[in-house]
Amino acid sequence: MKKLNRVAVVHALRLANMVTHLAPHQADEVFVIAILSFLSEVRVLRTDDAETIANATRLRREVRIYDTRDKYGLSARKIWGEKGSKILLKFECPAEWVDEAILVVKNELLSEIQDRSKNSIMNNQSDSAIKKVNFAFDKNGKDTSISTMIDLFNPNWDEKQDVDEAFLKAVKFAQEILSRKIKRTVAIFKAKTKISELIGLCEGRILVMPEFIGGNWIVNVLSDPNPKAAQFYFGVYPGLFGEWMAQAIPPARDRMRNKKKPFPKAWWGLSGQKLVKITGVETAIFCHPNGYIAGAKTREDAIRMANLAISEP
Repeated sequence: MKKLNRVAVVHALRLANMVTHLAPHQADEVFVIAILSFLSEVRVLRTDDAETIANATRLRREVRIYDTRDKYGLSARKIWGEKGSKILLKFECPAEWVDEAILVVKNELLSEIQDRSKNSIMNNQSDSAIKKVNFAFDKNGKDTSISTMIDLFNPNWDEKQDVDEAFLKAVKFAQEILSRKIKRTVAIFKAKTKISELIGLCEGRILVMPEFIGGNWIVNVLSDPNPKAAQFYFGVYPGLFGEWMAQAIPPARDRMRNKKKPFPKAWWGLSGQKLVKITGVETAIFCHPNGYIAGAKTREDAIRMANLAISEP
């Protein structure tokens, strides 16, 4: 038995809770196993033996079967639809956003994998199963899909690598991709919740954030249902290197290039002592050439720069 990251390849049906085809592996199959492995150990029997598959079919309550010939059978999208909510809650997704998060992962990752797997097919080394090959191309015509990355783990003709070890490495890669996608998705929805809480707490024209809450914080402000969200002209938050940023907020999501109240034009493109002199803000660092964002060394001075901009006629 070979095992890696909660997935084991076994060689007897009595040890298995999942049956799939022999090598080579393909992306949809690999992601099915990766998804299931987030909730429990997956013990995979890889076989094309008709009798074994028939016996597994009679044990469907205990053993899942991945069959590329069954268009109504297991797929990454289907398994994610069944198990996604439990997995997302394990990743601390806010309960009110679970249904939307399920759709994001499905539509932005798993649909691409399954749809591409329908583009072309090739015969397996065994005649009893059909494999799906997945193609995606960048602007230079190079094959770049995640499905193709998964396929790269299949041993080449001149390699002596064990096919089960290659399969487990492909599953581990899929686990990492899926984990990162889930974490990114959860972070986006946690940010929505956090921004909504801050909108309820903050008064005045400046939304002060105790931490940087992702690059979509402005979109979250503009889409928040709280009427208070419309009152904010600036957001203030800590930067990546200890500084504090003040950023102008657009009037609407379809007018992102505009700002309700940009910084004064006399500040645009200035930095260091030139900016300190014209603003009177001792720790002012810079103002962007387009006047939509500025920085200072302290939270108080970033807020002060925003207030100065608001007070401009």
